[in-house]
Amino acid sequence: MIENEQKPVEFMGYNLQDPEEFKELEKVFSKKLLEEGVLLKDIMGISDDTMNELYSIAYYLFQSGQYMKAGDIFKNLMMLDTSSYRYALGMGACLEKLGDSFSAIKAYTLAYINNSTNPIPLYHAAECCMTINNKQGASDYLKQVIAVAGNNKKYQELKNKAEILEENLKPSLTESK
Repeated sequence: MIENEQKPVEFMGYNLQDPEEFKELEKVFSKKLLEEGVLLKDIMGISDDTMNELYSIAYYLFQSGQYMKAGDIFKNLMMLDTSSYRYALGMGACLEKLGDSFSAIKAYTLAYINNSTNPIPLYHAAECCMTINNKQGASDYLKQVIAVAGNNKKYQELKNKAEILEENLKPSLTESK
């Protein structure tokens, strides 16, 4: 064997340097992701423990004010597991702290979609709408917070805050019409 001979780069048994094998791998990924609904983390064999460890790192970075680094990890976690509420919520929080309210609203909305019984991401989306002076959007999100919170005791304080904010927004909404 020649010393400088390189081994092919392989992933899941496919030679990534061979165009035909790479195309076949793309087909396998597409079928699993789109047709079968398998998460990328599962296709790649990433364990829940590893995902939890990465989440813990991202959460620590967020808590220590390193929003960009935390956001990078949350973004990757979201790509690996699109169904996770907490990854999308973490991404939204990072984006909000970094001043990207438009993108934060999208992340918070995804978090809500992944857990539609929890009004917390809707409340944060409303806050972002207020930051960008989108009062109608804020009002719409606050109404959703109130509806989703319902009579759930766990969310009553949040519901009360949303009701007060929504009531305070009403005059500015009628003025702009």
